[in-house]
Order: sequence, then C-alpha cells, then structure tokens
Amino acid sequence: MTAWLLYVNRVGAAGNPFPTATRFAAAFKGGCCPDEISDATISKWEGGLLQIRHCMIRRYEELLNLSPNSLVAVVDMINRYLSPTIKSAPLLERTPAAIDEVGERRLTTLLDKIDENAVITGHEWDELTANLAQNPSYATFRTDGWDRMAERLLSEMIVATDRAWVQRFEAYSRLLSHPRGQQPAIAACGALGADPTNQVFIDVISVLDASPHPDASLEVLRQLTNPTNDRAFYAALLACPRKSQLSHFGGPELRRLVPLLRELQRSMPTCDPNGRLAAQILSSLRCSPPSAGTGDGRLAAETVEEVIVSRLVTGMHPITTDGRDLLDDDLPVLLRELLFSPVFDVRMLLVLMFRVSPYRERLADGLAAELARFKDVENTALLLSLINAMRMVAAVRHVSVFQLLVDRPDLPIGGRVAAARALGHLDETASNTAWQEVASVHVSRWRTCGDEASAEILGGLTHGLGISDTSILDQLSQAGPASVRAAAQWWHNVPTIVRTSAQS
Repeated sequence: MTAWLLYVNRVGAAGNPFPTATRFAAAFKGGCCPDEISDATISKWEGGLLQIRHCMIRRYEELLNLSPNSLVAVVDMINRYLSPTIKSAPLLERTPAAIDEVGERRLTTLLDKIDENAVITGHEWDELTANLAQNPSYATFRTDGWDRMAERLLSEMIVATDRAWVQRFEAYSRLLSHPRGQQPAIAACGALGADPTNQVFIDVISVLDASPHPDASLEVLRQLTNPTNDRAFYAALLACPRKSQLSHFGGPELRRLVPLLRELQRSMPTCDPNGRLAAQILSSLRCSPPSAGTGDGRLAAETVEEVIVSRLVTGMHPITTDGRDLLDDDLPVLLRELLFSPVFDVRMLLVLMFRVSPYRERLADGLAAELARFKDVENTALLLSLINAMRMVAAVRHVSVFQLLVDRPDLPIGGRVAAARALGHLDETASNTAWQEVASVHVSRWRTCGDEASAEILGGLTHGLGISDTSILDQLSQAGPASVRAAAQWWHNVPTIVRTSAQS
C-alpha cells in the first residue's frame, strides 16, 4: 500500500516533473535527505521490495510539493494497522532515535505546551509521541503528565479533520500501547465514552483496538453490554475485528462477547451494519461460517462490484497532466476494497490513501455520479460506504451531491443523516447557503409536525458543523429538538485552544 502511494504520487504529480525513476533519483539528494539515491532504490521502494525510511518519505513530499507529513501520516497509520503485533513506536523510525541533550530540551518544550495550554500542532504531536514511543523508559516526566497529555490529545483528536486528525489518531495510538501512557489513554477514552453528553463516540471507543491492555478490552465490552448510546455500541463493534484478530480478548471476555454477537447477527437484517460487523467478528473468531449472500460479508454482490469499479476506473484514467495513461494495475483492486470490503478499517485506510493521491478529484467525481444513480435503497451498508468515502475526498463543488441525498425520501434515514453530516464537513465559505437551507427546512418540519427524520438529519448536520465551527451552530442551539440544541451547545463549548490546535 505504501509502495503504491509513493508511485502514483511521483508519476501523477502536477506538471509531471519526474516521469522516470532515473530523473527522480537525480533530484533526490537535498532537503531532508543528505544521501544520494539510485533509480534502482526508487524502483524497489515503489515496488514494495525495500522498506523506506521516514526521512525518505519526507523527501518525496518536498520534491512533489506535497503538504509536510501528508504522506508520512497516512503511511504511519497503514504500517500500524498492517503490523502483526502492536507496539508504540512507529515503523517509520524518526532520527535520532535516542533522546540526547538537544532532544531533551525539545521534549521539555513540547511538554510545557501541554501544561501551559498552548497551541500544539499535528507535527508537534507526531514528534512528541514518536520520541516517547521510541524511548519508552524516558523517566523525567512531570506528575500527572500522562493523564494531561492523553486528555488534551483526545480532546483535539475528536474535533480535528484531514491530516490533523490522521496525525492525532496515530499519536493517540502510540499512547495506547506505550508502557507508561497506555492506562491514562484508556482511562481518558473510557471517561469520555461513558459521558452521555459527549457528541463523538466512534473515534473515542474504536481507537481502543490499538491497545492490547486488558483495560482496553474491558472498556470495549462495557460499551457492548451496557452502551452509553447506539453510537458508542457501534464504535465498540468497530474495535472488535482487530482486537479479535490480535487475540486481545481472553477466555472470560470471549464468553461474554460471542453470545452477544450471535444474537446480534440473528436479530439484524443482512444489510444492517451492526449485523454485518457481528458476522465479521464471529468469522474472525472462527465461531461461525462467512456470511452468505454477498460473498464473505462484502457490501455488494460481485456483479455490482464489477460494474461500479469499472465505471470508476474508466473515469479516473489518465491522471498524468501530460495526458499519458498511468500504468496502475492495482487501481481496480484498491477501489474494490475501498467500497466493498467488509472491514471498516480497510475502507478507511484506503480512502485516506486516495485522499493524498493524484486520484482524489476524479475519485470524488466518480463517487458523486454513483451516488446520483444509487437505487439499491435496501443496502444501507453500501450507501454509507459510498457516502463516507465521498465525504473524505469531496470538494466544495460537490455540495449539491450531499444536499440532494439529504432530501431523498426514498433513502434509509441512516444514509440521509450521513449525507447531512458530510455536508457539514465541507468548506464553510462555499457551503454556508446549503447549510442554512437544510437547517431551515428541517427545523421547520420538526416544529410543524414533529418529524423524527428531520430531527435525526439536524443531528447529523450539527455534528458536521461542530467540526467546521460555524455560526449556524448558534442558531441550532436555540432551535429544533432538545437533542440537537444540546449537541450544538456541546460543540459550541469546545475550548478555543483545543479547536485552534486541532486545526493545525
């Protein structure tokens, strides 16, 4: 996956400055890379035959005019997910690995920022947690330092977006498997997950799959057996596939988990996301055969996959600016998994990869077309997969796509709510009119006839707007259902320093 990301970014770069590995290698020395690199090394990196170092990916970013750490952040997440064991330190080792006198002063500066409630950027969270992860015995930490760090980082992670979110999610994953940081990090997740006024549950609970500590498993089971709400329950389910794969659940936990999953699978429709997740987890635990009807739990029949992927591939070639076709045999395979994999984490990682690739705009246009023609209204899981992928790669010009989905009465309410949430994530300047229209229509419907669908749509919109920090939140905090007013107020009360940091 990393090899593909490096290859398509080089060959598909704007202006096509490095069409060959030879030309790229000739320009490689410089910036953050002091070494000369051969074209054979470039080919091995991009063919997945040689592991690449952190500074080398940073050099890709420099030469290709990409945002600093945009590739590094995604590669860190990929490496962590694909690793057969969980460890705190990132596979892309930062240098120097050991903390010397200069590193000690830098760590002190970063830790002081937490104590002083100062802005901490995503790059600084990456630097801080990577250093601590690579030096687990580092002992000059101030009293309650781990607790303060976990609480601050978690509060920023749940309101961050784009690269800022990726960096904080990875940073928090390092804390969750750090010998000294893991229990404070788990406790922070548990406390926020148990708070019924909290508005973000998916990240808070599902991230616990990054910790092998028994306390993390207990928090997941607690939300499955006595969930704070439906979102917390779903988040706990999302944590289970990877925890099951890595054998985090012991005998006592499995005796509680398996009957619950079997009942969930039995009682839910085939296309229900919870039922699909339950079947997937049971299969990974070898407690049941793969799901029937859509392969082994995939989100659509094989014929549907082929048709949609074929249309997307056709619309995404070529991606080079000089009109040459990019030789990318992996594209159909990656798109198929991006949309139809039964594993939520796989779909999320792949859309993060496409978001930092030259394919992003054309993928967004292709997904917009698929959503416009979507007819399989009984397949909620596929609809949500399309909407969530679209949300991650959409541009402001796609605002009408989400607005039309919100207004489609034939769609399941879960899809319309997801579209409203995605609408709230778009750029404020270009989307303000659409936000106003959706809020006005559904506040009116709720007030007139108590329309429950409108109440849920307003809830989804409020979540998206909370991330975007818009004045429309103030309107919603005084209008609509009580749940929407409370949610808008919660987002409004996010500390300014947390919101400012989370955007950096």
